[in-house]
Amino acid sequence: MKFTRLNDNEIRCILSEDELGDYGIDLDDIITKNTRTTKFFQELLEEAARTLGMEDAVEIRMASARISVLKDNSISIVFHGNSNKISAEVRKEILDMMEKQLKLSGFDTQEVMDELNSIREGVIAEEAEKEASKNTASGSFMAAFGSIEDAVRFARAVRSAVSAESRLYAEKDGSCYYLLVLKNTLTDQSFGRLRLIASEFGELLALEAAGKAHIEEWCDVLIPNGALLRLAELGD
Repeated sequence: MKFTRLNDNEIRCILSEDELGDYGIDLDDIITKNTRTTKFFQELLEEAARTLGMEDAVEIRMASARISVLKDNSISIVFHGNSNKISAEVRKEILDMMEKQLKLSGFDTQEVMDELNSIREGVIAEEAEKEASKNTASGSFMAAFGSIEDAVRFARAVRSAVSAESRLYAEKDGSCYYLLVLKNTLTDQSFGRLRLIASEFGELLALEAAGKAHIEEWCDVLIPNGALLRLAELGD
């Protein structure tokens, strides 16, 4: 069982079918929200409070729970508080569920799917804008990639911003690659989007002075300048 606090008004719980069975309920019970479900949700919120150290977890209303079945058949339950604002992560999950249902029911016409994709792009753009405003002050970020291929795929995915000032480092044994990207003349939105997409292909690192010094001392500099552009060219 895994608990995650998405924001001040949302908690996500992911549990397996076996864990659900340990509470003596099944997916049908959750969907119909019977008496056993009420007790189950209350126990989950109490466990979330203990696990996440949240004194206000029990204030999040179980009547606002959103349930979905993930690809590995585990169950995701997102509890919402009084705010009407739903996180971008949950909205994307809902859109994915809608797309799946449309395809299963045969209503996935081009017009409907275009509208769905338009909404999804709006959610992604909003998320990128928030991420940009949150991280603009640092003026740079560093991402770690498990292979040079992952770094190349990232560079190709952000071709519109490959001119950004960037540097590529590599562990001496080739086990990891580090890409440093500087904001410089990029707009806040473009920089935020770069950072967001980087997290999809690699792992964002906290750019502390000690960490950067360690990388510069123990890693080789593969591409000192224009790393994004060079990497994108490697994929052509």
